[in-house]
Amino acid sequence: MKRLSEFGPAVRVRSKINLRFQVLRRPHGKARGGRIAGYLTNEQRSSAGWIGSSKCEVIFERALISLSFFLLVLLSPARPTLAHKVNIFAYTEGDTVFTESYFSDGKKCVNSQVTVFDEGGKKLLEGKTDKKGLFSFKTPAYTDLRLVLTASMGHRAEYVVSKTEIPDAGLNQNNGRPPADMKELQSLIEASLDRKLAPMKQMIARMEQDRGPAVVEIVGGIGYIFGIMGIIVLVKNRKNRYRPSPK
Repeated sequence: MKRLSEFGPAVRVRSKINLRFQVLRRPHGKARGGRIAGYLTNEQRSSAGWIGSSKCEVIFERALISLSFFLLVLLSPARPTLAHKVNIFAYTEGDTVFTESYFSDGKKCVNSQVTVFDEGGKKLLEGKTDKKGLFSFKTPAYTDLRLVLTASMGHRAEYVVSKTEIPDAGLNQNNGRPPADMKELQSLIEASLDRKLAPMKQMIARMEQDRGPAVVEIVGGIGYIFGIMGIIVLVKNRKNRYRPSPK
């Protein structure tokens, strides 16, 4: 077998290039079926002048990992309890207050406790919702009523019924006496209109509560998915890189 120095200059150059290529692509083991048997170690990369590529890969991987965790933490849903959020909705008809309690997905709060407090925080009464999530009671006093719903797993929600929504509010304020002038009569009419429009206001408030997810929540969900996918890809790449070469 001839030595490499015995061939011509062109053959020697081509042979050196092929040898360098084989060293870079097959640092350990033999190639089988055209596949690479292994990867370069840091020492082999350094001797071949590839140590810069190794550092770039490490920096790139660390940047991807940092970005993935940043997306998971920052863009994950800001309110994880949103899926279990509960709402309570109330309106008055005559001297009765009607309430409806439900979860954010529309499911009714069955057998959940509703406690009624006055504006000073004093407990007035309490009760349980039925199979439809409904609970009603007679107006106990002329005062702002704070309704506290306690659903399953400790979820809570509050709603305040203003005393202006309670029937005969104007007569209670005036001790049942007829109005003395037109100004007082106008106040009574406005109070009556407020009571009549209260259910409409409650419906609007309920529609606002039942709105779909906000843009921030949608972007957070997308970022959460991309963060998980990035971590999975990085883990798979690391496993493939450090997999022992076949012998």
